[in-house]
Amino acid sequence: SEEFDKKLQKLSEDLKNEFYQALQKQSEEFDKKLQKQSEEFDKKLQKQSEDLKKFIDARVGILGERWGINAEITIHNFAEEIIKNWGGTVKKWKKKVEYKVANITIKKSYEIDIVISDGKEILVEVKSSCDKNDVEKFLEAIAMYEEETGKKASDKVIVTFFAREDAKLLAEDYGIKIINA
Repeated sequence: SEEFDKKLQKLSEDLKNEFYQALQKQSEEFDKKLQKQSEEFDKKLQKQSEDLKKFIDARVGILGERWGINAEITIHNFAEEIIKNWGGTVKKWKKKVEYKVANITIKKSYEIDIVISDGKEILVEVKSSCDKNDVEKFLEAIAMYEEETGKKASDKVIVTFFAREDAKLLAEDYGIKIINA
């Protein structure tokens, strides 16, 4: 019967439409969930990448710092041996100071190697790398040493693998010789 066929066809089309709409809704929900998971994954990946970078930077920094300290000790020991062989001596001068700025106590430590040869005192700073702040701190140490001992340095030297340009210019202004690679 024709009417039955029409009803069957309509029912079939309605089922197709409902199925299509349900499938489309399910697909949209799945897409939203997938998008949300993707965004969460991206955030987690970004955080892990940042954490890994911080970890690596810290480890490389520690390694570089350790290398710098070892290099300074090696240069110091080598120079001390040469100076002794040439009839000079090397001694260390150390000073710790505290001063107040407003309500903050600032603590600083200073250390200079002093090469004594033929009655002259050469003040030496050994650094793996040298920037303007290192030169300024060396200048402070020199001033304190000269004030405390009453002796004037006959020469002032910074020995370093790498000196920044601003450090070289400042050192030159104050008569400090920089020996570097």
